[in-house]
Amino acid sequence: MDPITQQIALASAGAAAGDPVYVDDVFSTFLYEGNDGSNRSINNGIDLSGEGGCVWLKHREGQYNGIIVQDTERFVSSSDSNQLDTSSTGGQTDYNGFTSFNSNGFSVTDFAGDLYNASGENYVSWSFRKAPGFFDVVTWTGNSSTNRTVSHNLGSVPGAIIIKQTNSSGNNWCVYHRSTGTSKALSLNLFGKAENRDDRVKAVSSSTFTLGNSSEVNFNGSTYVAYVFAHDDQSFGTDQNESIIKCGSYTGNGNFSGGGPEVDLGFEPQWIMIKNATESGTYSNWHIYDNSRGVSSKSDDIPLSANRAAAEGSTFNTINNYISFNSRGFKIQGPGYTVTDTQGETYIYIAIRRSHKPPTAGSEVFDVKDRGFSNHSGNLVNTSTIGPIDLAITKLYDGQSGYSNYPAVWSSRKTGYYSHRPNENTAAVTNIHGTNYYADRMWGYQDAVLYAQTTEISSYSYGRKYVDYFFKRAAGFFDIVVYKGTGSATTVPHNLGVKPELIIAKNMDSGLYSWRVYSEPTDATDYLTLNSDSTRSDLNTIWNDTEPTSSVFSVGTNGGTNGSGNDIIAYLFASLDGISKVGSYTGNSSYKNIDCGFANGARFVMIKRVDGPGGDWYVWDSDRGIVSGIDPYFFMNGDVIHNDEYDYIDPHNDGFSITSSAPSAVNGLGGTFLFLAIA
Repeated sequence: MDPITQQIALASAGAAAGDPVYVDDVFSTFLYEGNDGSNRSINNGIDLSGEGGCVWLKHREGQYNGIIVQDTERFVSSSDSNQLDTSSTGGQTDYNGFTSFNSNGFSVTDFAGDLYNASGENYVSWSFRKAPGFFDVVTWTGNSSTNRTVSHNLGSVPGAIIIKQTNSSGNNWCVYHRSTGTSKALSLNLFGKAENRDDRVKAVSSSTFTLGNSSEVNFNGSTYVAYVFAHDDQSFGTDQNESIIKCGSYTGNGNFSGGGPEVDLGFEPQWIMIKNATESGTYSNWHIYDNSRGVSSKSDDIPLSANRAAAEGSTFNTINNYISFNSRGFKIQGPGYTVTDTQGETYIYIAIRRSHKPPTAGSEVFDVKDRGFSNHSGNLVNTSTIGPIDLAITKLYDGQSGYSNYPAVWSSRKTGYYSHRPNENTAAVTNIHGTNYYADRMWGYQDAVLYAQTTEISSYSYGRKYVDYFFKRAAGFFDIVVYKGTGSATTVPHNLGVKPELIIAKNMDSGLYSWRVYSEPTDATDYLTLNSDSTRSDLNTIWNDTEPTSSVFSVGTNGGTNGSGNDIIAYLFASLDGISKVGSYTGNSSYKNIDCGFANGARFVMIKRVDGPGGDWYVWDSDRGIVSGIDPYFFMNGDVIHNDEYDYIDPHNDGFSITSSAPSAVNGLGGTFLFLAIA
């Protein structure tokens, strides 16, 4: 077949397969605070009314019920909602709380109370949309046959099936998992190990599953529901060749010092349910972790248990650093015990991929907020418009007496309540956000109330001025990677999907090393330092003199990027058409337009001179002002207030412009300048 004919055939095949489906279209973790007294719609972007599916919902703070389950196959109305409880053997009940499945989520009523919407209480919801290769919901009426066949619409062999009798109490939730097979079964409402059972799920195929005659799955005249999860169906993503869900297992090694098992999923997860399948101890719960409530590489994780009517982090859930998500899967770490890591025990899991849908506008992945003067006396939620954020950079910029010398603060979802200061070498610090997990919100982050812990990021009661930059990870735009240094030259996988053009890395465990920066203008043979105004330096042990690729970047033996046993964080940026631009220009000491390919100009600009006398890392933003006049700026590598006396930068529809009054550190004749701009 000639190349042209081949391309036509491929295009036709893609058209026949339909538009790409992303995990963003079929799954959502959504956190919310109850507002009993008002009807509430959870707008998570999941079409549940049109496509069908189910919602798992949990009151995070109270010991009222386990996970409440509602699905489109059984739901009738708010007065006939047919809810189930994963911690109970009870049948479906009506609560008058859940009101509807919607084209962009679901709704609860104003009188939903503790289960759904108690005022001021925190809730988590997990929405699963029906989709071939991901998830299905099916119902049937039992007939006590020994080989009852039930059809499903996955189009691939299920990796896990969760079944519940709905019209009667007393029977357990039955779980089939591909790792334990059809000869064994687990119960979702219990912490017990897999039992030898051949009368529940007897066989599975790409279109059906076969049941035995157990009353838990097929009693004559009883009604049942099954939640059917796919495994490794590689039909998702832009090229329709990616998996978004995997059901697998690993063997614990009991290494509580951080050397636990590492599981390669082929993708970074956002949600995992783990169960010890061979141990029945009281800690062997069905633990659920998600990156919205908190899975950190540095701080504690916050589990919930499907089999327990308990608040998150309570007894037998126990908050600890059990697990970390990485670019290729997850790693068990810390004192997992029977929860995640007893030596020789078998653990099963269901893992769902993190967001991978490409953005179409800068407003989807970046937000800037000038808080101005503000006062508050309690916890402060700094809100964004881009949904769950992955990085917040906050700068105190007013000049009140005695409070002028504060650096910017970098806080990431990957590091929990640890933060960094880009003006110094210090290791990550824990006292910036107090005891709060900073990203435990859908729209921004939360500060603690203690003044001593929050002066750099929170106005508290002193009426301070702050600016926040919110970043969301997205293919082609921005990624964050946390990895464990080895001390030996190696490669580190990432999910940017394209070659990074700017990498900013910091050893989080040591104050001996500066922030290391790779950029295309300086290439991998040299490096820059974020916490100084120095020029490019040549050192082959930083980036191992090896250019990054679309899947990995290289590090040498230097402790700044690869300290043995140390946690390293790396922020990766790339140019994405119409959204971001990493580039360089040559200074001309005159007016200069920088074309970034934007439609409405830049909202964020960072510039650094990389040669000659060097220069600071200048930062401007549209909220404080990128205008045809004075433009306030600050130094990312500094700790002083912003400067609002000079006009060094002007707006330009395609990007931004450098004025003739800009200093040599921004536009020196013949100088080489690195910049990051975001639309």
